Amino acid sequence: MFDRASLKEHISGLMNAERFRHSLGVMDLSGELAEIYGIDKERAAVAGLIHDAAKQFPKEEQLSLMKKAYKNMEPDDIVFKNKALWHAPAGAEYVKEKFGVDDEIASAVFYHTIGKEKMSLLEKIIFLADCIEINRDKEFDWAKNARELAKKDLDGAILIAVDKSIRSILDRGLIIHPGSIKLRNEIIRKRMEIK
Repeated sequence: MFDRASLKEHISGLMNAERFRHSLGVMDLSGELAEIYGIDKERAAVAGLIHDAAKQFPKEEQLSLMKKAYKNMEPDDIVFKNKALWHAPAGAEYVKEKFGVDDEIASAVFYHTIGKEKMSLLEKIIFLADCIEINRDKEFDWAKNARELAKKDLDGAILIAVDKSIRSILDRGLIIHPGSIKLRNEIIRKRMEIK
């Protein structure tokens, strides 16, 4: 499917060593979680490796790619006004153009920062692995526990990650993207129905 060695070489050239280490961590955890949850491990690993492809592109290039990514969609004012979110849709467009990835992998890259309702297993895994890969332990004191939980309760771990993200956004006085709220509410509704 993909030559992972060539992809690693390409991706390492797009970012600094710390960001590349994070991408490798997301790749490893995505592959591990894919195996646990019964989806293609290689596709998940590739999606994890390339999820931040555009993260360190100049803002003008991110904006240009993001506009292409939204060409058949309603523009998202919250994303367009928050430069920290640009790299996800920009990266989705870049990996489609550069590597010819399919729509599901591109979607996993697109939604890895904000989430959405009705995420596929691959989308959920990339979203979560980005938050809790092993290199995040220094940044987030909750990542290790969420990583262990993810191996038996993917949605439970996602709920922790979304709650922590929302609290951080509230503390900084920023706008919470509705996709994150919808993802959280969908998981909670599903868990309430199970009880």
